[in-house]
Amino acid sequence: MTAGERIARPLLGPTLWYFDTLPRHSRRELAAGFDRGQRGALRRMYRTVPVNVGHDLAPRLAALDRPALVIWGARDRFVPPALADQRTAFPHARVELLPGSGHYPHLDDPTTVAALVTPFLRDHLAPRTTTS
Repeated sequence: MTAGERIARPLLGPTLWYFDTLPRHSRRELAAGFDRGQRGALRRMYRTVPVNVGHDLAPRLAALDRPALVIWGARDRFVPPALADQRTAFPHARVELLPGSGHYPHLDDPTTVAALVTPFLRDHLAPRTTTS
């Protein structure tokens, strides 16, 4: 464990226990980047976030008629993967569960995430052409 990790782990506490799910190189980079002010800001942020944050968004999200791609790490210990199956808030969602990933699938498996996101964006954000 690096010095930065030894500092970051106790400061972030149990709120960020998923730190272990990050790839080792990402943990090192993340921990090395924390200065005293950032550590304090992270502590304050996690102490003030209500437990039910985001729960009231479901009705508003369900009203949107938009496609969504949800990429979830099966080993996510911070936000349980079982929540990925609660699709009532996202009636048009496509959920991709990545077996080897934790809370940060884009760091754990960037190649797979890119392979999922690129065609999704191409299919849904491409300019629409009309025929005359």
